[in-house]
Amino acid sequence: MAEYINRTDVMKICESYSEHCFNSNDSAGQDIADRILDDVAEIPTADVVEAVRCKDCILHEEGCPLDAHPYMTADNGYCYLAKRTPKERGRENDKL
Repeated sequence: MAEYINRTDVMKICESYSEHCFNSNDSAGQDIADRILDDVAEIPTADVVEAVRCKDCILHEEGCPLDAHPYMTADNGYCYLAKRTPKERGRENDKL
């Protein structure tokens, strides 16, 4: 299974290393960090949406129409109807 990361988080790390190297007069280190930053910026993005688990779904609290389905009984399950609860909606980088 593929793993997905937040590009912005990676770029912040690279920028932090670049700034640290600049402040330390390490031009070679800064050059490497800047090249990595450029490379990360060019990586194509994946068209993905984070799964909403049943335990975090507003339908789980209000009564999900799929609760009767044998595969949708676990809190760790998920489905195409999932919607985040208000407490989960405020999460950073949430696209739902």
